[in-house]
Order: sequence, then C-alpha cells, then structure tokens
Amino acid sequence: MSLPHISIRLLACLAVAASSSVALAEQALAEDPPLQTLRAPFECDTEWSGGTRAGHGLNDWNLDINSTSRTYAEPQYDLGAPLLAQAAGTIVWIGWHVSAGTYVEIDYGDITVRYIHLVDESVPDGLVIGSELVEGELFGLLGDTGNATHAHLHLEYFDSRAYDDARAWLLPDSNQIQIAMDGEPIDPGEVFVSTNCDGDPPPTTTTTEPPHPFADVDPSSFAYDDIGLLYDLEITQGTGDTSYSPGDAVDREQMAAFLARLWRILSPHSPEPEGDYPFDDVAPGSFAYADIHLIFSLGITTGTGQTSYSPDDIVDREQMAAFLNRLHELLDPPVAEIPDPGDPDPDPPESLPPVAYPFADVDPSSFAYDDIANLHALGITTGTGESTYSPAETVDREQMAAFLARVYRLLEPDAESDDLPEE
Repeated sequence: MSLPHISIRLLACLAVAASSSVALAEQALAEDPPLQTLRAPFECDTEWSGGTRAGHGLNDWNLDINSTSRTYAEPQYDLGAPLLAQAAGTIVWIGWHVSAGTYVEIDYGDITVRYIHLVDESVPDGLVIGSELVEGELFGLLGDTGNATHAHLHLEYFDSRAYDDARAWLLPDSNQIQIAMDGEPIDPGEVFVSTNCDGDPPPTTTTTEPPHPFADVDPSSFAYDDIGLLYDLEITQGTGDTSYSPGDAVDREQMAAFLARLWRILSPHSPEPEGDYPFDDVAPGSFAYADIHLIFSLGITTGTGQTSYSPDDIVDREQMAAFLNRLHELLDPPVAEIPDPGDPDPDPPESLPPVAYPFADVDPSSFAYDDIANLHALGITTGTGESTYSPAETVDREQMAAFLARVYRLLEPDAESDDLPEE
C-alpha cells in the first residue's frame, strides 16, 4: 500500500544505503531476527484471526484482522473495538490516506507497527507524534476508513533497528517482517488470543461509532454509507463544511468531476489529456475544467454540440446511465470469446434464450437503452420500481453517490455486495 511518506522513505533509504556501516548493520539484522515480544493490540482474552489475499501488500505478512466472533453477514461487527499498545512505545506517525484511511505507526524499539483503517478522529486527545505509550494504552479504534470494505484492522510489522532514528518514514518496505503475537508468528487464518491484560482498560466514554462527514445526511438514507465512502475517497468534499445536500440535482459540471475522480482512483497511471480544449462554454476557472477535458478524451462524453458541453444542464437518469456505463466499460472492458485457431471444427456457440429487458418505461430507441440494461445486469441500478427506471427523472446527489460507490465496489478486489434498495 502506498502511503504519503513512501517517497520520502525511499529517498532516505537510498541515502543511508550508501553508508558501509549501515550495510553491516543490515547484514547483522539478517542474522539476528527481532527478539522483541509484542502482545496483541486487542483487549484481554479476546480471540482474533487474520486473512490476506494475492497482491495484498508485499507478502502474506500484511494481515487483515477480525475477531472470530464476526461473521460475513456482520461486516461491521468489530467497528469501534479498542486498539491497545502492544508494548511500551512511541507514536511515530498519525496520518490519513485515501487507501489506508486513518492510520497510526508505533515504534516499540526492535519493531515498528503500522495500524491501518482506524476510525477517523479516534486517536485520543493528547496523543500526537512523539507521544510515549505504555503497554495496553488505548491509541485508537478499529474502523473501516480508506478503501476498507468492512471494519477490520490491517496490520504490518517493520524491523526498525536498521536505523538509530526509527521514525516511520525511514523504514523501507524491505524491512518488513512477519507478524507475531507473544513471540509466536501469526499465519493467515491462524486464531490467536490477546494476552494484553496488564494495561488500563479503555475509557468507557470513548465512542464506537465513526463520525459521518456530513450532518445533513439521514442515517436511514440508502446512500448513507456510499456518501461516506465517496468522502473518504475524496470523490466529494460536500457542499459545505458539514453538508452534502443529498437532495440537490446533479448538473453536468458536477457529473464530470465525479466521473473523472473515480477514473483517477481506479486507473491511477492513466495520463491526463493534452491538446486543445474541446468546449468553448466551460470557464477555465471551473472546478471541473480539467475533468470535462478528461471525460471527453476518454469518450465518455461528446458534449451537447460541436463545441459545447452545457455544464449547467441538469443530468437525468437516462444520461447518467450512459455516462456511468461508458466509464465502467473503460475500466472493465467486455472480453470477446476468441475461437481456438487450432480447432478445425469448432462447436457453434450455444444458443441462449433471450433476456427480457428489465424496465418497461425505457424506449428501445433511447441512446442509453443498452447502458441502462448493463447497469441493471451489473447490479448498479435496480430501478425505481419493479419494472420502471424513470429515465427522465433528475439525478440527485444522494442517488449519484449510490451509483458511484457501487461501481467502485464492483471493481475493487474483495468488494462486498449488499442488497440494493430502489432509487
């Protein structure tokens, strides 16, 4: 996982690697694995297990940990669980990142531990970079921030003894070591019991609910979690300090910003467009000026005229389907079946029964006819009724958050699916 200080860390690592004394120290470390014993970062006598997946960090030592009491049907079961110092140590980093969410790094001496996806603002008041902790001291709450699809603790260990100054950004990824509790290595799927029993119990006044970024979003909204996710991903900052305005209509300027930001998250290495700007009715000072250029270059929009985009026009559900399905097909192109050239007599493709169109109120001549059907097949939309899509209805910011979040979860590894409400 790439964090904000990684580039600084790499530069520091390159500089230090030039020193022969450090090279000798690293050789000694390879022959002398860390002997420090750390407790589990959880309350006394609680039972936990970690999992991983292909491409999850550098190796199997990046564990996503949940209590054994949690079930798949209860993805938020562990939300708000207290996280406790595994030994006496020093906080060397408190930060936030679009993928990691809120994270904390603690230097315990031989080992520095990175704790990821904490509840926002759950680090107790008074704890800052440089704060000294005693074993068992509360330093945060288990959460689901960043790109987490459920509440869990992502845990990483680093060998911090390669440097006299064990600040987090001087710990290269090559110093990553296997996670251990009470001196015993923890493998994916292995159950362990916390023996972190000697510290002070967590204060009972600590909240276990993560704060929602916007005060004007009803917790009962079908898009409540989706809006929070878009905020965590920095796809939206809202319409004010604590407001999202879920009932406001989405215009074409906003739509371009939403689509472009999601594209950049899911296709981070794609270049920005170059050349002449395609539309003369978009002000250079528009917050979506570059975004409109990007979605034009991707073929997501051709505008409303030869040189016009009409940024102030309101988007309806028919237009939204076309925008979103084009984005999805760019990010996850359909794969055509290629016949085997070595088969002289390939079997003809099986004849599949025709699939009924899901909505009775969409005209077959609509420019978004196929787009709407595709979004329905992907589970991105369920329509507005049993057989209705309401293509001419305005898209509001609440609905748009749900649509965008569903695309994100669909394309992210290990994304979880929920039953979708009508829009």
